[in-house]
Amino acid sequence: MFDTYVMHCERLTERRDHIEKTLRGMDIYNYYLITNEMDDDWFSYSGFYEDNELKAREYAQVWLDKHPDETYNHQKLSRASISLCWKWYNALKRFVDSSESDYGLFLEDDCCFDKHANKKDIELIIKLADIPHTPTRSVGDVIFLGGAFGHSILNFTKTLYFDVDSLFDVLLIADHPSTNTTSSLIIEKSVAKRILDVLCPFYLPVDWQFNHIFKELDLSVVHTYPYMCSQLSAKKDGFISEVKR
Repeated sequence: MFDTYVMHCERLTERRDHIEKTLRGMDIYNYYLITNEMDDDWFSYSGFYEDNELKAREYAQVWLDKHPDETYNHQKLSRASISLCWKWYNALKRFVDSSESDYGLFLEDDCCFDKHANKKDIELIIKLADIPHTPTRSVGDVIFLGGAFGHSILNFTKTLYFDVDSLFDVLLIADHPSTNTTSSLIIEKSVAKRILDVLCPFYLPVDWQFNHIFKELDLSVVHTYPYMCSQLSAKKDGFISEVKR
């Protein structure tokens, strides 16, 4: 039903130990580690990243329109942020070009699952998101299983309750902007191709880039309630993140 892709920083070996233990606990044994942390491959791809303040401000406006008290202060993306963008690009490309599955589960290496969650819950959420919601679209094109923050950072337009045997039986349809970092997402393959077609060049960190793209593509983005995943980099005693959001 789904293939799993993990964005991993190779030099942070404790993260690999963590995510592999986490996946074993979810009965997920087949997955792809997407690395390239120390490579400079993105420099050979001239269309991958641009330090372009005008475009960055245009893309950031999706968030600023809904948060008028906030401002955007432009700065060139850090190496760590560019590296994460590069990993996401390669994960999506591998999924679109090579996978025989209809869905991709995309995780960052600091993701952790709720102790009550299991692989069957992920499969159930995919089935729920695939239910027709309108005559022309299903419930969710992109599914957020969690993030670094709570649901309160976003606005939701609809709450869908399902009578199923799972703790994760509610899906919230998000207004745009619709991301909560990018630590744990499920994306349907045809949607992944549409995203990949317009993903580059990057102007912003990957979650802010996605905010713009998801709105431009008019994607239906849903979040599980409660969240199934959290992010160790957002916890006081968790990993230290070098990625600037």
